[in-house]
Amino acid sequence: MRTWLRSILFVEMWLALTSLVWAQSVRRIELAAPTGSESIITLPLGDKGVLLLTRTDRVGYQLTKYSTDLDRDWSLTGQLPDNLEYVASTFDGRGAVYLLFSSYRLPFCQVVRVSIGPGFSERFNLNVVERLQVTHFKTLGDGIFMAGIVDEHPVLYHSHLSSRQARLLPGGERGSAIQSLEADTAHGRMTVSYTVRRGRDLKLIANVYDELGQTTTRAVIEPKPDYALLSGRLSVLDDSTQLVVGNYGYRAMQSNGVAGSQGLYISRVGEGQTPQISYISFTDFKNFFRYLGDREQERMERRAQRRKEAGSDLRLNYRLLMHELVRHRGQYVLVAEVFYPQFRYQNSYPYGINSWYGWRYSPLSYYSLYNPYMWNPWNGPRGLSPQQVFDGYVYTHAVVAGFDAEGKLLWDNCLELTSERSIDLQEKVRLVQQGDQLALYHNHKGRILQTVIRPNGMAEEKPQIDIAAVVDEQRDQSLVTDDVRFWHDRYFLAWGYQRGEGRKRVFYLDKIAF
Repeated sequence: MRTWLRSILFVEMWLALTSLVWAQSVRRIELAAPTGSESIITLPLGDKGVLLLTRTDRVGYQLTKYSTDLDRDWSLTGQLPDNLEYVASTFDGRGAVYLLFSSYRLPFCQVVRVSIGPGFSERFNLNVVERLQVTHFKTLGDGIFMAGIVDEHPVLYHSHLSSRQARLLPGGERGSAIQSLEADTAHGRMTVSYTVRRGRDLKLIANVYDELGQTTTRAVIEPKPDYALLSGRLSVLDDSTQLVVGNYGYRAMQSNGVAGSQGLYISRVGEGQTPQISYISFTDFKNFFRYLGDREQERMERRAQRRKEAGSDLRLNYRLLMHELVRHRGQYVLVAEVFYPQFRYQNSYPYGINSWYGWRYSPLSYYSLYNPYMWNPWNGPRGLSPQQVFDGYVYTHAVVAGFDAEGKLLWDNCLELTSERSIDLQEKVRLVQQGDQLALYHNHKGRILQTVIRPNGMAEEKPQIDIAAVVDEQRDQSLVTDDVRFWHDRYFLAWGYQRGEGRKRVFYLDKIAF
């Protein structure tokens, strides 16, 4: 009997210990920090390592590649034409990183292709129109796709690097907004999604291009009467499965001519298929309002229920940053982060005129609120007046949900993001598949938070990991963790600035086993 009890006690203790979250700093490097803010840009490359882009002077930069063990592989320098600024980067997932340098005031840009294996770069100068605000930048083989806005008109440029010439692709028109560029390297296609507005009607168009910029297919997703499709992101899951997920609103609930975001829609698209749309209101989610306090959540749910009983829906307007859909255990799983843009009043530029990111001046379109990438800080102040300037995004919570093949909501859960603010719009939550479970990771003020989603959709929060304690437990330094990202396998990468001995400012990279 005692042996049996001891065995049970041992198993319980083992389960308790193995359920704890464990983290350890595996390798750390420190570099002398250059003067000026935003001088070092960190580009994680998964299991290929990490690339640092450092501004050395007004026109010079340095690229340094580190392995996954944070050993330096190589370093090279480069120079830019005067007045060009770093705008965006993209990694092809194989062996090349592409850097885009541009200027709102100049009719050309420069693409730098960096071969991360041997460590050399090639520069390509491309002619574009003036006043181009770049919003998306992706590659497909040697094909460059660059989307942006010119005088509130969406434009899409393509260039094959063998020709070194950029040309405009058809598709953009007044009243439309480019929502996403999705590269499918397995099948050699780039899908560009637009929302198109005609009066009070809003629909979605997806154009598919090959590496040479030739249109291969085109899909038009028309909402049912009284509905408006506000945004959309296409996910290519395999050769025959392409799903679009986005925000929808009700035309009858429009504010200032634009429908408020009422929920999510999912549509399967394909050549020769008529898109079928499934609509899920935010009020149909069981846990959508769980980020609120108990009393406020209960009040919102009561209001929503009263509206449903009256044959209507609660008027909402949540902007969501959509992640790419993933397939898991026969379901489609979506993570979406809820945010809103924040403004403040001042007469000076919030980043400073000498920022590594340059300014792009343009008027603000109210409709552009529904294209989150048009709020990118690379594109400059987004004020409603000369005194009101864009001051970053505030994230409130994230939603994770599972759908069946027909778009029916199977389960959902909510992850509070504690009002995080970020100057650029990027995915804060990382979804990792771990066997039959899903794990959500996100960083908040130097802590990694983990939430495990069981197969039935139930969420289990794990103990938080204090990165400051992990990476700095033996150092008498003032740590400021700028970012922590999932890197590869079971490793995270932390980086930022801190004050060391003698108050010397250093930039650090820290590899963390989690």
